[in-house]
Amino acid sequence: MSIRSDSLLSVSGVLPAKLAPKHVLASTKVPDAFAARLAKWTTLPQQPFKAIPPLKDMDRLFDKLAAELDQDEVAVWLEAIGPDDPELSGEYLDGISRARDYLVAKWPRVVIDDGMGPEVLPPAFDDELTWTSIYAVLDDSERLLDELEAWTLTPEQALAFRVVFPSLHGHVIESLKAAAAALRAKGQYLGWERLGQLRILQGLEPEAQPLPPPPAPPAPARAKWDPAAEATHGQITEKPRDPEARR
Repeated sequence: MSIRSDSLLSVSGVLPAKLAPKHVLASTKVPDAFAARLAKWTTLPQQPFKAIPPLKDMDRLFDKLAAELDQDEVAVWLEAIGPDDPELSGEYLDGISRARDYLVAKWPRVVIDDGMGPEVLPPAFDDELTWTSIYAVLDDSERLLDELEAWTLTPEQALAFRVVFPSLHGHVIESLKAAAAALRAKGQYLGWERLGQLRILQGLEPEAQPLPPPPAPPAPARAKWDPAAEATHGQITEKPRDPEARR
């Protein structure tokens, strides 16, 4: 996947009603826009959390995500991208499928059989909130920046972004590291809150963990004992006595 297709997916969302050339053009500005916003994040005070609005009909949304791509919609998308860029077209379609498959796999549905046949239970409240937060990041990648600025990015959101937007995720990490290095050159530091968010974004524990001690060096090989090497000069030059000479 390229950063171009990731950027286009971030503009269109996972369920684009329509894709137009203006959206393709807007996607070319995503990498620079992300880098600029991330550079400001290194010194930006914590921002208020933007609540994610509840989804009205999750079952209907699931059906849309699980359905095969509508070929009429695909034709509109490909027309917007243009016939001269088949690589972007293919990567974009792959990205759409990857995002939808990820959301379907993370869907918090539980099926039980009480003797009357299988029954799908509604998701638990916490599971629904987690899934909704993942959907928000994948359907609008700028939500990731909102979470970073509020210091509320979760491991589940970070993992989803890393899987679905691999190239854009790499760009975010490199942009953050470059901004942090520039800050450090001025004698300033991110602080533990921002470092925790950066670590979560990379799939690490929020708090830095001590590294294990280096392995001990191998013990030197023990030399084999050689009696000849420790014999005195007299022991070496002395001739053994002839036992017959004593008779």
